[in-house]
Amino acid sequence: MGASSLYIQELAEKLAFVRVEILSKYNVGELGQQWCLDLARHLLRTFVLHVSIIKPLGESGKMQLISDIPGFEFAIDAMLREGIAQGTAKLGWKLDAVGMDYFALKAFRQLLFSDNEDLAKPERTNDVPSLIVLHHILVRSPLPLPHELHGWQESQYVRFIEEHTDDEVLSVLEQGLKHWRAKMLSDIEDADDLGPPGNQKKQEKERELNVGETFVALASKVLQNARMGL
Repeated sequence: MGASSLYIQELAEKLAFVRVEILSKYNVGELGQQWCLDLARHLLRTFVLHVSIIKPLGESGKMQLISDIPGFEFAIDAMLREGIAQGTAKLGWKLDAVGMDYFALKAFRQLLFSDNEDLAKPERTNDVPSLIVLHHILVRSPLPLPHELHGWQESQYVRFIEEHTDDEVLSVLEQGLKHWRAKMLSDIEDADDLGPPGNQKKQEKERELNVGETFVALASKVLQNARMGL
């Protein structure tokens, strides 16, 4: 396993600074324990959202994520063990205490190397939120991610997710699937209208559509499962 990326090292340093130099100044007793958990959950949830939309993500990118995640976990673990406020005893908690946000991070590592067909099987992605699974399907596909389709920065998209309901976010992804398919069919029709000069472009778009349709079907199944509570 390789070394963690620079951003992981910087994140660990900044988190330690916030814990020691800022939050430790507050004498809030047991409330500090809840601060620990809330901050850990927010960091884990935000981290998973960001890494789930890294595209393109080749084998080297996957392996770098596998190297980065332990460093990120270590920084969160240090905060949970040490506490962040005056009057807060060392907690001695393990990351498992964070709950589903930590389990999602662990499961995401396995998701990276799952077969395509397994991405639409709830029993294979049980601890991964449906949104993260959908992101990963799009990362593997020729389809754009929602922020790419709408011209947003990654941080803007993550903020959108935080400020909207699950149903609203899933609807945005569903509309993206429909938009991509409609555009591909339109591009194929336009190329066909050009006659022989458009044959090469038409064939390229048809190949792209054929590949993409597999991922559209997977994403549609995940959407269906999410709305059924699976």
